[in-house]
Amino acid sequence: MRTLDFDPAYAWTLTGDLYDAAGRIPTTPTIEVAPSPTLERFTAALARALAGVDKQTFSVHDRARVLAEESSAHIDTAVGADQDLGAALGRLT
Repeated sequence: MRTLDFDPAYAWTLTGDLYDAAGRIPTTPTIEVAPSPTLERFTAALARALAGVDKQTFSVHDRARVLAEESSAHIDTAVGADQDLGAALGRLT
């Protein structure tokens, strides 16, 4: 078993950065192509692919937001447990 050693301030900074990044969802490019029988299948497939990229992008950013929130809660719990232990041992932390 190893001793847990981490810097809560730095951990909160990292989770804040992750949360901020999760809120900045890039715009998926769209295409505007004049109707053409020759390109119809290609443009339809490209549009579906871009829609899939857009859906996946939102999913990844949503997951990052959840991870940032959960990580912050875990840091709060660890800091609280450390403070409680310090108080129980009769010393200030």
